[in-house]
Amino acid sequence: MNIYLFASYRKIVETYYKEAKEKNKRFTHKEFSNLCGFSSGNHSKLVMTGKINLGTDVALRYSQAMKFDTRAAGYFVSLVALTHAKTSEEFARNHKIVKDLRAGEGITEISEEQHLILSDWFYFTIRELLCLKDFTPTGDWISQRMGGQISSREASAALRQLLNVGLIKNQGNHWEQSTTHIKTQDEIPSGALRNFHKKILAHSANAIDQIPVNKREFLASSIAITEEMVPELKLKIKAFHDQILLWADNKTRQSPAEMVYQMNSQFFPMTVSAKKTGIA
Repeated sequence: MNIYLFASYRKIVETYYKEAKEKNKRFTHKEFSNLCGFSSGNHSKLVMTGKINLGTDVALRYSQAMKFDTRAAGYFVSLVALTHAKTSEEFARNHKIVKDLRAGEGITEISEEQHLILSDWFYFTIRELLCLKDFTPTGDWISQRMGGQISSREASAALRQLLNVGLIKNQGNHWEQSTTHIKTQDEIPSGALRNFHKKILAHSANAIDQIPVNKREFLASSIAITEEMVPELKLKIKAFHDQILLWADNKTRQSPAEMVYQMNSQFFPMTVSAKKTGIA
């Protein structure tokens, strides 16, 4: 388990438990909770399901039970502190720690400068094409594999730009990604990033009519929540994306990738709060 791909400490605990259970069918929540110093047999389960929160002191005990090294334990504890931060200062401090530790593990956040170049949707797709077993670094090949959505000239230029900003590399005519995973900077209202999302949403709309149902998945849910639930829901969405990245990475190490898919998540209010309407 690469915990640096997780944005939710609860998912880390859950994944550890599931992996331990797979190795030893007799491993139980009671045993896990006891390893963490709790006589209660379901403490770990309550953490996973969000029934109770961890504090940083208890998070350290969980880290020891999961046999994390010093660096991983620091990430886990900081993730707990970030999740339950009560002040902006505490949030900023722990966010920086989490961000720096992720970067140290090859999970890179895109800078604002790189956003300006990557505001067009196809840069991310071309970067993922490098993972395909038959990747060929020519504009013609890239354009053909992308169904002619961009020209050969655009594809060649994009490949050069990705190389120039350091998101891909070419060593002895061997092309590869500079780092396995990249993430946009959290909570930064980048104009280029907004432009990227708008263009991707347009592609999503087209996919409804152009892509067969058996090759796509569209889901939508309307959820009644409280304003206090928003930060945790955002973390859950990010954690889900991290889980998919980890799963896909593990799978394609066994069998080389053959296609590039796009996965998006949108989460936004459809109503205004009662306070703003003057009802409350």
